[in-house]
Amino acid sequence: MVFGILVSFSITQLNGGGNQSSLWYLFFSGFVAISAMILPGLSGAYILVVMGVYQTILTHLRLAQDLILNFDQTQWMNTSRILGVFLLGILIGIKVFSKALSWLLNRYPQRSNAVLVGLMTGALHKVWPWQNKIQGTPSDLEAVFPKEFSGDPQLVAVLLWMGIGFATLFILERSKSLINP
Repeated sequence: MVFGILVSFSITQLNGGGNQSSLWYLFFSGFVAISAMILPGLSGAYILVVMGVYQTILTHLRLAQDLILNFDQTQWMNTSRILGVFLLGILIGIKVFSKALSWLLNRYPQRSNAVLVGLMTGALHKVWPWQNKIQGTPSDLEAVFPKEFSGDPQLVAVLLWMGIGFATLFILERSKSLINP
């Protein structure tokens, strides 16, 4: 579990790299991003930002949308090449990583679940609802208690949504045990 916490926390501390757009790197980025999406607590989009390809992929997705109305064969070849390699990385990544994760969960269920809980725990500081901006850049945020939050903490709404989440999980688990006794 500690390993998962350290990995997840370390990943969320990384800053976005430069713009990388070689085809092998785009393939690898798709592979890694989809693997992160399978794991709880890690964001595939965040991984793409860290790897420096988020803007490249987003730009080419917008170009693909523009090609629907204004077709240009040269632009289509370039855009389809970049998005195709990225998509291939996603498809191979989901196939390989899901098999590996399934194998780990079947072979070492307690250890695997402990690492997964650690991954979620390590990423909690990024999704903590009460964060104040630190003096400097707007992306520097510091997690604080609701009492120290600079804006409206909306405690009632947070507690209500938390209760709805717990109730939903309880109902789903209860119905699962009724279906499969």
